[in-house]
Amino acid sequence: MNIRRTVISALSAAGVLITLNSPAVSAEVRPPSLPPPGSVVVTLLNINGSGCRPGTVRVANEVETIDMSYSEHMAQTGGDSRPPDYRKRCAVTLDVTAPPEFTYAIVEASYNGYASLRPGASAHLKARFRYSQSTIRSGQHQLAGPFSGDWMFVDEDDVSQTIFKPCDEKNEVALDTELQVNLDTSDETKISFISLDPFNIKPHNFYKLAWKRCSTA
Repeated sequence: MNIRRTVISALSAAGVLITLNSPAVSAEVRPPSLPPPGSVVVTLLNINGSGCRPGTVRVANEVETIDMSYSEHMAQTGGDSRPPDYRKRCAVTLDVTAPPEFTYAIVEASYNGYASLRPGASAHLKARFRYSQSTIRSGQHQLAGPFSGDWMFVDEDDVSQTIFKPCDEKNEVALDTELQVNLDTSDETKISFISLDPFNIKPHNFYKLAWKRCSTA
């Protein structure tokens, strides 16, 4: 931080000298490294799966984040739960529209939810996303009972292995999340559940975007 302030001060001083002695010289203007505010639009193309009926998934975005909200993505077991309820899956396809001179990579995924697990029960989150024909990222996480409260899992990409979407590919992003609850050694008369939407955490589930300019060569 001190180094940056020193460099800025030095450049400012140099700028004063240039302005006084060489009026025709101007500083080089570099193109922005991010798309302009409001130029990135993410829309919901399709949803499918037992964990997300039509109308139960919402998407919002800024230039560097995609925020997902699921209102019914929950798995449960025990008590009066139906056998299929122990596992729920939701597949979402998004369209990411951005200025054509930019492309992106998803470098971080944050999953937030709520769970209530009886002693001896366990819950699992499996998540995967794909934003090009060859780029797939996945993560698996687990909770063990007894547990009651909000949870959060974060998958971060290794910066050295970041793969950007090829500029000539479609702007579609596929998000796949699966929740599962197992009775294991818990009391089968008691319900245990896990949901992908938290009760007290905002934003809900988000994906962080990195941007770069497409090659003009």
